[in-house]
Order: sequence, then C-alpha cells, then structure tokens
Amino acid sequence: MDSSFVIAIAIVFVWIFLSGEVGKIAEKRGHSGILWCVFSSICSPLIGFLVVELLPSAADLMPVGYRPCPYCSRTVKVGRVTCPYCNADLYERQKPEKRAA
Repeated sequence: MDSSFVIAIAIVFVWIFLSGEVGKIAEKRGHSGILWCVFSSICSPLIGFLVVELLPSAADLMPVGYRPCPYCSRTVKVGRVTCPYCNADLYERQKPEKRAA
C-alpha cells in the first residue's frame, strides 16, 4: 500500500472520531448529537466544536416559568398538573425539606 493512502485513511478516521466527539459534547449541552456530528463531518470538527461551544445550553433556552415535561420533553408551564401533549401526570408531591436546627 502506498503511504499516502494510509495517511488519507488515518485522516478520515480521525475526522470521523472528532465529529463524534462534537456530537457527544452537543448531547451533553442538550442539543441534537446526531445533527452536530453530521454538521461536523461535512464542515469540519473544529468549526462544529466552536459553534457548539458558543451556543447556549438547552436549559438556558427554556423560557422563564416553563419546564420540560419529564415524559415527552416538550415545554410546559410550571403550574400545570398534566402535560397538554402526552397527558402525563406532572403533579409532584413535594416532600417536606429537612432544615437544620
């Protein structure tokens, strides 16, 4: 095998690996890991990494007074008893907090 072919294959494997790492970072920040992996594969893992790091996390994008439904992950008002999308019971009985004496 030609050495330039081996180098080209190595570069492709490193490119794919780094694109996967960008996807993992995006997933940890609450964004679509698959989407960012594909974006990084097409453009560049370095560009993908920079864009993912500059984006706010998904928790920061949640409007005030809303929270994600724990079952369908859609945005629901904080005071709702049931999710309007999946009809899941959102009423959580709050346990009394233990306070220090």
